[in-house]
Amino acid sequence: MGGGFSNGAFTHGVASGDPTHDSVILWTRFANAGDGRIGWEISRDETFSDIAASGQANASAANDYCAKIDARGLAPGRPYFYRFLSASGPSVTGQTRTAPAGAAATLRAALFSCSNFAFGYFHAYAHAAAQDDIDLALHCGDYIYEMALGRYPSEAETVPGRLIEPVREPPR
Repeated sequence: MGGGFSNGAFTHGVASGDPTHDSVILWTRFANAGDGRIGWEISRDETFSDIAASGQANASAANDYCAKIDARGLAPGRPYFYRFLSASGPSVTGQTRTAPAGAAATLRAALFSCSNFAFGYFHAYAHAAAQDDIDLALHCGDYIYEMALGRYPSEAETVPGRLIEPVREPPR
């Protein structure tokens, strides 16, 4: 990938949000031995042969090694693909969409709430992700509950491999 970027790993995937008619916020976490210099790209196609915007960012200890980019100059109401770049290789590819300019004829939303990580697989997320006509996804509840291990869910109800860390309730 070059570009004078740092070696490291994109440890938490990618995310996007807060779309306007000509911009969107992009986010990732980049773990490195220190502050990391990374790049980002937004493309009109999944192969990244038609780049709409690009730039560089720093992931530093001051921001828990997270990078948050306000990507501007995009066309209204259209989908884009985005990724982050490092000397170790690219992040996973995300897909986002800018808001329309003016009034929209429709708005289709997916709503999620109270999804206790240790209880299950939450197939609704996969079903929503498979839809190509959802304009907005909202998560209005908890995903990790701050309770001691074995209380909620009980040890018998916990899906194998779905342990929450730390395994104790945080101090109050």
